[in-house]
Amino acid sequence: MDLTAIDPLKLPSLPLEKKANLPDCPAIYFAISGSGEILYIGRTADLARRWISHHRKIVAMSNLSFLRIYTLFGKISGSFSLIISIFEPINRPY
Repeated sequence: MDLTAIDPLKLPSLPLEKKANLPDCPAIYFAISGSGEILYIGRTADLARRWISHHRKIVAMSNLSFLRIYTLFGKISGSFSLIISIFEPINRPY
């Protein structure tokens, strides 16, 4: 997978208010504002659990009505640091 060719805005997504509908699977995810600004990039073993009980910090950074969660599924092991360096989110996860 060519990570530089990824367009986060074309990945599957849900508005934050529908986070209960997120799948319970591993994913790298992008929290993106309504203006297209990448606020955060994270990875998790269970996307649904992560967003149901987590990420108050991200919610505080954005207007809830415009924040969407975009997800990247598949074999992406070892590429998380590269994704961070390519997309440079406002709030780096580490």
